Amino acid sequence: DNGKWDLYQIKEGILNEEKVKLWFLKHLNQKYDTLGAIGSGLNLKLYSEDKKFCSLCLAIIFNLDNINLNPETLRLTLLEKGFITKCLE
Repeated sequence: DNGKWDLYQIKEGILNEEKVKLWFLKHLNQKYDTLGAIGSGLNLKLYSEDKKFCSLCLAIIFNLDNINLNPETLRLTLLEKGFITKCLE
């Protein structure tokens, strides 16, 4: 309500909710990949196999070819592919 967040709807049929839950449960105790997150902002592949950061997780569950995306590039990619649509205010 404070204008700080944009909300997006995931297109129906794009993701399998159970598979997504299982993926996140499988990786539940992995540490946050700070270096990987910084690398995604610099377009450098610095991510680790045993750590995760937010946009990497989403790129993986959306089965994108490039998983080293910063949040804005991920958002634009998901919009371009029609996987998400912006919710009306």
